[in-house]
Amino acid sequence: MDNILFFSDDNYDMTHLKEIINASKFSINPISSEHESIIIYMDSEEGVYEWNCLIKIDNKIYLKIDNKYYIK
Repeated sequence: MDNILFFSDDNYDMTHLKEIINASKFSINPISSEHESIIIYMDSEEGVYEWNCLIKIDNKIYLKIDNKYYIK
């Protein structure tokens, strides 16, 4: 993950991302309309890549599976 440049939300960083991914218990939930997308900007051979993989709900960050579901 050395190629991650920054997150679109300045309150989050690699520590938060690792906590999300390493969670031992999780559930798959539908994404409601009341969420905020968080984009990770990554460096790639083609330039900066936007990875739209996180959502923020009630000030908590979750890993987005697709445009309909997220992991909680």
